[in-house]
Amino acid sequence: MDIMTIISNAAGELIAPTTAAYVLAAIGLNIHFGMTGLMNMGQAGFMLLGAYGFAITQSMGCNLFASVCAALALAVIYALLLGIPTLKLGPDYLAMVTLAAAEIIRIIGRSTAMTNFTGGSAGISPQDFTEKFESLSPLPDGSTTFLLWTYSNNIANSWWLRIVAWVLVVIAALLCWRWFHSPWGRMLKGIREDENAIRSLGKPVTRYKMESLILGGLFGAIAGIIFVLPRSVQPDSLGRTVTFYVWTILLLGGAVSVMPMIYMISTSLKPNGALYEFPPKFFPALDTVTIENYVYIFSQEKFYVNFLNSAIVAILTVVIAAFVSSALAFCLARFRFPGRRALFALVIGTMIIPGTTLIITQYQLASFFKLTNKLLGLVPFYVAWVIPFSTFMIKGYIESIPREFDEAVYMDGGSVFTVFFKVICPLASPAIASVSIFNFLTAWEEFPWALTVLNDTQKRTLPIAISGFFGQHQFTQWGYVFAMSVASLLPVLIIFICCQKYFVSGLQTGGIKG
Repeated sequence: MDIMTIISNAAGELIAPTTAAYVLAAIGLNIHFGMTGLMNMGQAGFMLLGAYGFAITQSMGCNLFASVCAALALAVIYALLLGIPTLKLGPDYLAMVTLAAAEIIRIIGRSTAMTNFTGGSAGISPQDFTEKFESLSPLPDGSTTFLLWTYSNNIANSWWLRIVAWVLVVIAALLCWRWFHSPWGRMLKGIREDENAIRSLGKPVTRYKMESLILGGLFGAIAGIIFVLPRSVQPDSLGRTVTFYVWTILLLGGAVSVMPMIYMISTSLKPNGALYEFPPKFFPALDTVTIENYVYIFSQEKFYVNFLNSAIVAILTVVIAAFVSSALAFCLARFRFPGRRALFALVIGTMIIPGTTLIITQYQLASFFKLTNKLLGLVPFYVAWVIPFSTFMIKGYIESIPREFDEAVYMDGGSVFTVFFKVICPLASPAIASVSIFNFLTAWEEFPWALTVLNDTQKRTLPIAISGFFGQHQFTQWGYVFAMSVASLLPVLIIFICCQKYFVSGLQTGGIKG
């Protein structure tokens, strides 16, 4: 294969209908997450429903418009079913529900009971649903060469499909740009930043969230139609991996959002007086780069004390929460005992309660047990906060581990503790590692509760120290402030880099069975 062929094939993927489908799905996901802050982890579910709605109605002889409407109607119904029970809760609930629901749709689609409608695991052949779309093409029969690419005009992976797909992408992008700058879009962004503030203005927050979920789902359904037009409707081709691909596209496309981070790092490398230079410079000149801000920060004894305090609290929280939630998840997943379902419902139900509403009660509890103004007094409360979500995710992962492993240990004379420590914990390590990242972040960056119960400056955690440091240096010494902020992010980056290999696999399997 010569170099021009390689370049042609690589460039061809840039204009492929599949690429356009991913872009449309990412635009829909951007409405969910970018505009509104909704954690939709099942965009593939909207895509699969759109594909099935279009393909099934086409195979039944419906016209093209009716098939598209059917696909969009399924997306609306799906969004309503997901949104009604979850949108009044926090973003974690929508993430868990959409992740599981998308997998349920895939499993139902490939089941033998649905073979007459969905084709089961074999899917729906393109000959059953592409004919009417191809017949709308104004292009002549044959093939056309444009620059490096030669494709059929009308059949399957054609120029006609490419034109339609990318026209839809342009229309979707223009509509989103318009919506983002409309009063409706500004309302969604307000909900994303602080939905309680929007709710205090008397605005129907849940209704706006539902509109966002439906609209983003409609783009996902259209993306599903474009995705399957050059191929068959095969449920496994629109599984969890597709959702993570779409998330990757969204995050990479939104890389502009990291510019404040880059500016913070660049400013931390400037002399303090350089911040007010004119014209302003985003990046410092090489001859002006300095580490004096970091030298100043690391020369402060308080920084090490506060940093160590945060590290101790975060590490203890992670370790204790990992053990307790793993043990609880193991019991819920492997044993049948009276009240099991009620216990699991209670664990999950605690996630519904907003943390800020419990501060007064928690403070009374901390005072009763004499945990106020004690660094280690933070740990029990942080552990209690993270156990429900951790248990839910780890339980789903443990349920995917075959019970035959447990039975083999029991037959060899092993106890339940042997099964837990020697079998379950090693095999469930991806799920434990992924939730541990979240747990570390919760403890590392928590501010309101630590500020409430800690009065001694020597016992304060790093977020409180940064807040106080900001108040002392915000007007003239921004370099110090940004240097301290960058230093506080280093443990988070290190932990994520070290554990990222477990992150995706843990999230993919946790929370669902199968």
